[in-house]
Amino acid sequence: MLSSRSIRAKLLFAFVGVALLCAAVGTFAYSGFNALSGGMKTIYDDRVVPMAQIREIADGYHEEILAAAQELRAGRIQPEEALVHIRTGRALIETNWNAYIITYLTPEESKLVEQTTAARKVADQTVAELEAAVAAKDVAKVTELVDGKMLDVLTPIHELTDELSNLQVRVADEEVQKGKAVASSRILWMVIITLTAMVTALSLGLLLSRLIVTPLNAVRDAARRIAVGDVDQDITHHSGDELGQLADAARDMVAYNKAVAASVQLVGAGDLSQPFTQRSPQDLVGRSINEVRERLNAIIQATATLVKSASNGDLKARGDEKAYSGAFRSLIAEVNGLVDAVATPMAEANTALTSLAGRDLTIRMNGAYRGDFATMQKSFNSAAAALEETLTEVKNAAEQVAAAASEIQQTSQHSPLARASKPALSSRSRRACRSRSLAPSVLRSTPTKRRPSPATRRAPFAAEPMA
Repeated sequence: MLSSRSIRAKLLFAFVGVALLCAAVGTFAYSGFNALSGGMKTIYDDRVVPMAQIREIADGYHEEILAAAQELRAGRIQPEEALVHIRTGRALIETNWNAYIITYLTPEESKLVEQTTAARKVADQTVAELEAAVAAKDVAKVTELVDGKMLDVLTPIHELTDELSNLQVRVADEEVQKGKAVASSRILWMVIITLTAMVTALSLGLLLSRLIVTPLNAVRDAARRIAVGDVDQDITHHSGDELGQLADAARDMVAYNKAVAASVQLVGAGDLSQPFTQRSPQDLVGRSINEVRERLNAIIQATATLVKSASNGDLKARGDEKAYSGAFRSLIAEVNGLVDAVATPMAEANTALTSLAGRDLTIRMNGAYRGDFATMQKSFNSAAAALEETLTEVKNAAEQVAAAASEIQQTSQHSPLARASKPALSSRSRRACRSRSLAPSVLRSTPTKRRPSPATRRAPFAAEPMA
């Protein structure tokens, strides 16, 4: 039942429960102390005060009336003074008796009051005779009453007032014992209720701890593990209060972090086809993931375009570095640099080959290259130099053969064998002319070797007729 309540309701329930228990303890304590106070007041009003009143009644009869009559009889006071004492005693007796009989009387006490009332009637008659005698200044009558009837009627009153006084003491003691018993019982019940309140408060505290602190600790621990990258969390708390809402929010956060981790894993694995579903317009992480995916797609597309262009022989294509920033711009710049590193030696090689095809055997690759490009440069330059040297030798040989053929022709015109060798010389001259035409025109500017002297050129052919 409490699990579906809000934390405010749970705390209110706990506080109200503790407050009710405290109120119960306070009420019981108040009632106990009130009962004790009432008992003490009862003892005072119904026992202590009546005891004083009974004592006043006894003193009124003996200390005021009888003592005044005795003093008058002895001649120590005048009748007028004695009359004042008698009347004062009678008034004192009447006042205290009327006040006493309206207090709470026990059954035993009521019987004694009835007996005392009857004794007072007899005594009051005698006191009335005594008062009349004193008023008449009849000392003999006063003496007769003091020595006779007065002692007889006052003795029962004295005994009854003593019994009433003793009864007040006994009843007061009984009331005190009852008060002690009630106090002990109230104290015991106060201890029981206090212990119950403490146990209940402790139980409520433990219950609130289980209902509030335990799920809070679970959510806190999950949040700490999420903070260090452990998104595989399972929050099992479910309730209808704010803690349940907090647990639901934590589960949503775990699900969101798992989705982010899965999306990042896909991007890390090279799968850029699945966009991240943003939770809200304020989803900065989701928007950033999609931006990274889009940038990577754009970079991959740009790189693929450059590779395709390079594969098709177009080394002029470049990526747009200005369209990117940060590391992405550096990556595009590196790709462009890679294409430049391939295109520059290839362009120079193409230019050199074009010049070589145009019979410029002096062309060389002069760029500063490394690795395979340096090897290619070296091979090209070596091939061009070898070709230039070979063609130069061919040219020189052709020129030598042509010169030799020309001289032989001029010499043989005056020789007896001229006619016989004419066809052969003509054929040899034609071959020399063809050989001379093989040298490219560009070789005409190449330095040639020094021609041999005429004696040297004719020496081989001079020996031929002698054979």
